[in-house]
Amino acid sequence: MTYVIPHIAQRPSKFVRIYSNQPTNVTIHYQDKIESKSIAERSFIDFDHSEVSYLNTNNDVMVMVFPKGLADNSGDAFVMTVPGINQYLSSYEFAVPTGFNNFISITTLYNALDGFILDGNLMHHETVVIFFGGTNHYSTFTMPIHSGVHQISHKDNVRFGLWVYGNGPKDGYGYPAGMAFRTNIN
Repeated sequence: MTYVIPHIAQRPSKFVRIYSNQPTNVTIHYQDKIESKSIAERSFIDFDHSEVSYLNTNNDVMVMVFPKGLADNSGDAFVMTVPGINQYLSSYEFAVPTGFNNFISITTLYNALDGFILDGNLMHHETVVIFFGGTNHYSTFTMPIHSGVHQISHKDNVRFGLWVYGNGPKDGYGYPAGMAFRTNIN
């Protein structure tokens, strides 16, 4: 299984926890490092997360990213689930709360970077991170988004990961916009 932990805007300090209910081997790609580790049954490992990290496992695991609070109290700590790429969807409908500085992060195959449609309009993105995640090249990007209910899809019906998160006065939130339950994609 492959899991991509996207860039979390405005959160320089964060860590990732990988939990497994069975013995699992994991290869973690982060901060220009590659580490292979074993996770014992019903145990977990943590690692520091910077811009983009990804991992490959031989069993299903639960992956959570923990962006820490900001020193100026403009955003509190929160926990966000990171589904595997086999759980990505091809379209999402999601809600963004008011009172926060809101963002979305998207992860997709490199060759599907263009073609996202947000609320009926073709999306434009600027900063993109490209990396090799197993047998495929992936891209991830982050952009601000305003509050309200939104719909996003890809013109070619491509599956992609979507995370919604934000910072508020002494507050923070983050969630995956949705996920498939089981597919044959690794």
